[in-house]
Amino acid sequence: MSSNEFFQVESHGEATVVTVQLPRISESEGIDQFFATLNALVKKGHTRLVLDLHQVELVSSRALGKLVVFQRNLAKMGGWIRLCRLSNYLQELFRITQLGKLFQVFPDREQAIAGAASAEADPAK
Repeated sequence: MSSNEFFQVESHGEATVVTVQLPRISESEGIDQFFATLNALVKKGHTRLVLDLHQVELVSSRALGKLVVFQRNLAKMGGWIRLCRLSNYLQELFRITQLGKLFQVFPDREQAIAGAASAEADPAK
């Protein structure tokens, strides 16, 4: 689909996979670019997103808050976000903050895409 130095965007059926190539999503590094990219995708009709975060080492609390708001707004539009390949640090952060209850987290891209496909087949999921 497209890519730049910060993101690689690919279409996989109904899901759009965004591989984040930033080590940090914070005020000083990447937060504006990250959300500008997500908002641009939504404006183009991509409302079912899989975020591959395997290269991300740090996410600021502000970025997490914006991600929660973004996810809620996307859900109101009938869309969703699935997360995959979180570093050990991000897995622990999502566990401690209980954000794992808000976001579906998968160990790899294939399972996230398959989870997205099964949610398409069964909207109750």
